[in-house]
Amino acid sequence: MKNALLALVLLIPISLFSQITLTPVDLVGKWDYYFFGIKKDNPVIFKSDGFVIGIKKDGKKLKYVMDNNVMVFYGWGTDKAYTQQEAVFVLYPSKDKKTIEVKKFLPEGLADLNIKLVSKSKKISLFKKKRSTKTEFDFIDEYIEGDLSSREVIETARVTEDVPNSDKVVIKICINRDGDLLETIFLTKGSTTTNKKLIQFGIDRAKRYKFKSDPKAPDKQYGTIIFRFSSN
Repeated sequence: MKNALLALVLLIPISLFSQITLTPVDLVGKWDYYFFGIKKDNPVIFKSDGFVIGIKKDGKKLKYVMDNNVMVFYGWGTDKAYTQQEAVFVLYPSKDKKTIEVKKFLPEGLADLNIKLVSKSKKISLFKKKRSTKTEFDFIDEYIEGDLSSREVIETARVTEDVPNSDKVVIKICINRDGDLLETIFLTKGSTTTNKKLIQFGIDRAKRYKFKSDPKAPDKQYGTIIFRFSSN
């Protein structure tokens, strides 16, 4: 995919690019999405694993690749991989990179569809799964905040346990360059429970996280995992 993206970048005249360069980290997060100037009901979420939530093709998920302000969406191809090129866009960020004007790249030039992304949150929801009707809980949601929001999660645990009540638990974590967990601490600030069973549930689950290695990361990198339990 990256080779194809590089070829596209070379095809687009340099005069069409913004002088402000976006990185994939800049794009990760939740964005309000405007199409033909009209704000859509649901935000678009760009995840660090390359998937985009909120935009689909024929009901199927899409992946994105971005370089030099050119973003390509890929769909599920006949080779059973995300190799089917669906659309190409050129991005024009504001100076603070919180607003991005988007134009669609076509062979005949750029199409202005009045598409805009406005930064909503850097919180990335990592897991949201409907629970069994046998439990009082509808779903469990969790997301990462802080410096670790841009680090890709490569391993975590599936929720199989029932949880004791509807509440929120905040766990501070520290990882190294290899993505290994060094420390977990329960934070009373932001948490809405003192239930020891629920707190231990969050700590145990946090310990099962594994992040992608990053040789350019600090020796120790901190962030928080927020576990949210919602009852029916």
